[in-house]
Amino acid sequence: MEVIGILLSLFLLMFFAYRGFSVILFAPVFALLAASMSGLSLMPRPRQRPCPIHY
Repeated sequence: MEVIGILLSLFLLMFFAYRGFSVILFAPVFALLAASMSGLSLMPRPRQRPCPIHY
């Protein structure tokens, strides 16, 4: 499923670039698409509390 998501995102990015759309605008969108299809968390949670600041 991961490879299909990457290939689909790459194909869509090339298609939209060929049609004249901005690659800078659509590249992050298709990167999020590929990440979501591979099962990665789009907004990961922190695993531990940050260290307190000592003054």
